Amino acid sequence: MTESNLVLEKYLNYKPVNVAELSGGLVHQVYRIFGEDGTYIVKIRGKSASQLENVTTQPHEIEYEAEGIKIFSGIAPKNFPLLLGEDIENGIIVLSDLLPSGGDTLQNMIFSSGITPGFAFKFGELIACVQSKLPVVDEFREDDKSFFEQILNFRFSRIPGFNHLQLLNKGNKGLIMGSLSPKNILIDTEGEIKICDLETVCVGIKEFDIGYALGHLLLNSDARREIFDAFFSGFETSFGLTFNKNLINQYIAATILYRTYRTNVPYKINSSPDKIARLSARAMEYLLNEDESIDILLT
Repeated sequence: MTESNLVLEKYLNYKPVNVAELSGGLVHQVYRIFGEDGTYIVKIRGKSASQLENVTTQPHEIEYEAEGIKIFSGIAPKNFPLLLGEDIENGIIVLSDLLPSGGDTLQNMIFSSGITPGFAFKFGELIACVQSKLPVVDEFREDDKSFFEQILNFRFSRIPGFNHLQLLNKGNKGLIMGSLSPKNILIDTEGEIKICDLETVCVGIKEFDIGYALGHLLLNSDARREIFDAFFSGFETSFGLTFNKNLINQYIAATILYRTYRTNVPYKINSSPDKIARLSARAMEYLLNEDESIDILLT
């Protein structure tokens, strides 16, 4: 961290007093910095992924996350970090601390107290609020399409019977958050939901964001019907949103299989092996049978 400290002081005018390493994503190193004027978060993108040693990255690509943070924090400043500083050449951004007074990740909350319908309602409400303020675009630009395809390939290419690339011509295209998994969702001491990681922000299919988020909730709950209904009750509080519900359901099933079937990223699930295997088999059945109802995943 010594070199990064120097960068922070020289380019960004931050003077760290103490540093604590946080659990970051697959790509970045993440630190909480205790500075002279409070705490803030530093994300560093190196030349290789932090958790995937064989994957090379470009430090300057942190610029896309920085731009995404500006957009999303402008829409919901209480729910997203603020961009406090950036040194794109060195792959560094400085963000506001979303949990200055304490809180936890949804991932940890799942194992301590579980997911409640009340949380699912608020989560659906937040996603709908954000999406209602982002425009739909008619077509992908080629570089946007290529990046979104990379995300889909990494997560879904191992799933038989799910042709994720064919779905690019369906649904609503627009800016998405890209990785609404429980480790990227925070809950502060007041119960406010925060979203902390936008490293895969891109122009993609909006139904993907919804299905990916909800798929993780259902995977970690036995009350799947209640969670599913509560999420969409919250989501439907934003009027004027039109989404392809069948497409959302396909992404729900694919997300469950991404985490349970031939997964390339280890993922801890709050359920027994038997229940996980049964839900995984039902998700596969749903994707392979066009006449199957989403109810197969909710009972």
